[in-house]
Amino acid sequence: MPSKHVLITGTLILVVCALACFCQLGRASANVVVASYSSYRDALNYYWVFGEVKNAGNTPATNITINASFYDSSDNFVNSSSTVIAGSYGLGTSIVLPPGAKAPFYLLVFPQSGTANFSHCGFAVSFAEGFSKNVGFRIPISFCERNQTGSVETVYASGPIVSMVTAPIQEGVNFYATLYNSTGAVIGQGHMYKEENLSPSEAAAFNFQVATFYPAQTANFTVTVQSANYSVEAESNGIVNVIPEFQSFLILPLLTIASLLAAILARTRLIEHS
Repeated sequence: MPSKHVLITGTLILVVCALACFCQLGRASANVVVASYSSYRDALNYYWVFGEVKNAGNTPATNITINASFYDSSDNFVNSSSTVIAGSYGLGTSIVLPPGAKAPFYLLVFPQSGTANFSHCGFAVSFAEGFSKNVGFRIPISFCERNQTGSVETVYASGPIVSMVTAPIQEGVNFYATLYNSTGAVIGQGHMYKEENLSPSEAAAFNFQVATFYPAQTANFTVTVQSANYSVEAESNGIVNVIPEFQSFLILPLLTIASLLAAILARTRLIEHS
């Protein structure tokens, strides 16, 4: 009988150990990957990469660095470069990617790095696991315009941002915009850092240029916002509008109207929940 009890006890110990190992392997973790990118070599052999990362894991990620390796047409390694997402480093300014969230990035490589031989590239992403930020903003509506001025086309993202917290936000706000072509590939990105002091339900306007070498291919976009302590409720997205040269004066009035509308909607929402 004692030997039987010993056998049963030993079996139970093995089962518990196996389950413990399984639980450790299956713990929650972040997994940041490059979801899409495009590249462009200009006439001076400057090499540009526009892309976006996505958190494919199930916990938030922060301090994100994108490391790119460049190869020639025969798959020989030529050079490497790295970048961080704007706002990733610095005291309290780290961008935080919740599970499923995306953020844009860009790389610029100079000709002396052998860009004339670049054919394709691969990526490795480093990051740290972090904690989610509280929701503090709304983007009730956003616009993205291709502005035609003579033979030059530029792309701008604009709209209102609304505070959702009960105390003023006295910190810098990072705005991120991503451009996509009709197949969903990233073809441009933009970033703006803006100091804001927003009272509860107050709206403020944003308007910044989004870098791309393919303005005519731009089909849709996303805009998202983060500050040191707060993130946006949900990214804003939509279709890109083409604004001819003679209609460019309409952008500011439209932006003002959108900001007023956002403020009214936010105050109505605050009253309903009070």
